[in-house]
Amino acid sequence: PWMFSHMKSYSGFHYQGENHITDMNERDALDFLRNKRGNGDEPFALFVNFFAPHHKDGSKEQYFPQKTTEHLYNDKNITFGPTCTEEAWEKMPPFFNDNNDGRVRWRDRFDEPSKAQRMIKNYFRLISGVDMTCGKILEEIEKQNLTDDTLIIFTTDNGYYLGEHGLADKWYAHQESIKVPLIIKDPRMNKDLIGTRNDKFTLSIDLAPTMLQAAGIDVPDRMQGTDMSRLYRFQDSGANTNEAWRHSFYYEYPGIPGNTGHIPVQALVQKDFKYIYWPGEDYEELFHLPTDHYEERDLARNGTMNETIAVILEDLRDKFKKAREDAF
Repeated sequence: PWMFSHMKSYSGFHYQGENHITDMNERDALDFLRNKRGNGDEPFALFVNFFAPHHKDGSKEQYFPQKTTEHLYNDKNITFGPTCTEEAWEKMPPFFNDNNDGRVRWRDRFDEPSKAQRMIKNYFRLISGVDMTCGKILEEIEKQNLTDDTLIIFTTDNGYYLGEHGLADKWYAHQESIKVPLIIKDPRMNKDLIGTRNDKFTLSIDLAPTMLQAAGIDVPDRMQGTDMSRLYRFQDSGANTNEAWRHSFYYEYPGIPGNTGHIPVQALVQKDFKYIYWPGEDYEELFHLPTDHYEERDLARNGTMNETIAVILEDLRDKFKKAREDAF
C-alpha cells in the first residue's frame, strides 16, 4: 500500500451493503482521475482491479450482478460449448472424480439446464457491468484530453470453465482455462495495426515490462517478460526486431497442498501441439490444437499413437523439461 499515493480496497464479495463492488470500482476510478491524479502533465498510473465476475464462494447463487444489468439477456437462451457434456467429462484423465473441485463447482452451477442458464446469464451480466465501467473510464480519459498520452491495458488473471470438459472455474491446462483477454490501446501503436488482432503468445509476465518501458523506466534483469509494444509499434508486428517472439510457453498450476480436489498440472503450449503433464500421477496428454481445438482427442493414447506421433511426443517431452527448468 505504501507504494501508491491513493489506494482503495474492498473486503467481501459482490455487495457491501447496498453498494455493488463494480459501482465502487467505477466511483473510485473516476474520483482518482478527476480529483487525485495530479495536475497538468504530471505522470500517473491507475490500476482498477475488478472483483466481478468472480463467484461468491459458499453461496447458492454464486454470481450477483448490479441492479443496472439484471435485465440483460432475459430473452436469450445461452448456448454452451461443444464440450459441456458428460461425454467430455468421461474423457478426462482417470484420476478426475466427483470430488475434484472443478467438478464440485460444475454441480453448483451447471448440472441442471435452468440453473445453468441462470448462472451463465448472471456471469455475463457481471462482465457487462465491468464493460460499462471501462467505457466510463475511457470517456473520462477522453474528456480530459489524455487519450493521446495514455497507455491503456485491459486483461485478466485466468480463463474460466463454463461447463467445458464437465468442469467449472479454472486451474487446468485446457484453452478455456489458460487463455485470457488482452486489449491494448497505445498512442504509439502503428496506425495500420489499430483494431487488428495479433495471435502471438503474450503472458502476464509481459505486462510489467510493457508498462515500465512505456514510462521510460529500465526493466530489471530479474523480470522474465518482454515489452509487448514490439508486437504493435512496427508495421510487421515486431518481425524486424533482432529477437524473435516466443513460440511456446510453460504453464503450471501447483495445486493446493493437502487438498486432493486440486490436481497439480504442468504443460508446454505451442501453436500446433499442447503437451500436458500431471506430475502427481506421472500421466501425460498430447493434443493437436489446429485439428482438435476443444482438446477432446488425446494423441498420447486412445489408439492413435503411431511412429510419427511417438517422435513428436518425445520431442515435446524434451522441450517441456527444458521449459520447466528455464522457468525457475
